[in-house]
Amino acid sequence: MQFLTSWRDSLLLLKPENAKLFALVTINACLYAYRTIVRFCLPLLLCLIISVIYTGTRWFFVPVLSLSVCLFSFYCAVRPSTLRKDCSYFLGYGKHLIWFFLFFIGWLVTLCAISFLNVPCWFAQLPLYAPLFPVFSITTAFLCDSDGSFKQACCSIGRGLLFVFYNLPICALLAAFFIGAAQLLFIMLPAIVAEILLILFWPLVLCTYINVYIKRVHEQFFVYFANHE
Repeated sequence: MQFLTSWRDSLLLLKPENAKLFALVTINACLYAYRTIVRFCLPLLLCLIISVIYTGTRWFFVPVLSLSVCLFSFYCAVRPSTLRKDCSYFLGYGKHLIWFFLFFIGWLVTLCAISFLNVPCWFAQLPLYAPLFPVFSITTAFLCDSDGSFKQACCSIGRGLLFVFYNLPICALLAAFFIGAAQLLFIMLPAIVAEILLILFWPLVLCTYINVYIKRVHEQFFVYFANHE
């Protein structure tokens, strides 16, 4: 079956020669992303860290809003582009940001709903790097590559789900690795320090997912864009 072949092909990324090249490309992309973030997104990052430290649960919407804007700016910073990444580049994704914010709220609501269901305690208590994060991350990648219209925003959700299904093994392994790393931080460090470190490590996580997205979409283009002419 096609999806089984796709599952097998996704794991080829872990072959030593492929993994080495992938790691080098990811590190290089991550270093460039950090430079871009420091130049254009540092105020957003500082606002997010301050909101995490000083905002109580009564004003929970403040860190949620700052988190969504900061995270989306990270996506824009890490994704490859032929355009120069300056202020106009980020402002050009204003329409996409609206859909991203709705996606983000939907993701948080889904995680909250899971916590109220009869699910294992370890699953309900996972941080934001939950098993659903690959779907959210890949959906955002498809969104950023679209024109930002309502139709394309809806299509991005379907394509994100389809991508994770066709590449489930590699997505599951990456999710497990990042979940384990996040949990380790919370075990070893005070919660507030762990949360700040997670924010600072986001570009590395996003670069990893984005590079998987680029590679697999290139290899499976017509799976996700069947009507492309």
